[in-house]
Amino acid sequence: MVQRFTRVIGTNVGSASQAEVAIARGDAGPCDLEEIAKDWQSVDWRENFDWLCSEYIWPEINDGFITIEGMLHPDSRTAERLRIIIEFKHDGPDPFIEIEWHNGPSRTHTDSKPIQDEPGWHMMMLTGIRDGDNPFGACLDMFTYTVRDVEVRRFQIADIGPIGDLNLDGVVDELDLQIVLANMALSGDLEVEDGDANGDGVVDANDLNAVIQSMPE
Repeated sequence: MVQRFTRVIGTNVGSASQAEVAIARGDAGPCDLEEIAKDWQSVDWRENFDWLCSEYIWPEINDGFITIEGMLHPDSRTAERLRIIIEFKHDGPDPFIEIEWHNGPSRTHTDSKPIQDEPGWHMMMLTGIRDGDNPFGACLDMFTYTVRDVEVRRFQIADIGPIGDLNLDGVVDELDLQIVLANMALSGDLEVEDGDANGDGVVDANDLNAVIQSMPE
């Protein structure tokens, strides 16, 4: 992966800026990204922390579910694709995870896959492919994360490079074209590594065109 973003705000509502709170609520008007970026300079970032704590803007607990509304640093707006990776195991009678990009795709724990040689642990991924310059949310990239009866050991958000880079090696080249051609007409629960460059669930000529358009001249 090209770049890992330091995740969401690690402060409570009382110490968040008015701009940040407005964005989290979804009632922000026109945004001055430079001013918002300045607000973030004073935030106490941490690389690892407990995602089930209450130190986020708008955490809610309802019927055993914990829901967190998160948003990324303004720098994430430069990414063409953003991926969320979650590693978890069941920790109760009724396990549940749902992750959703605002104005974008979503997935639940039923979309996860077992992690090889690690009994009980699963991994799920959610890749958001940006539509032009539009963010996944109001002004900034935002997501909703809901959990119940699970233990989460990894929650990572990363820029995975340009749209045409299907093998995630940092460049768009003939190898990426070969992935599309090898999986042409494949459909279903696909990721970009399967050749689904545009994230529509099928590998077709549109994906081929996406790779070609992303190749350096």
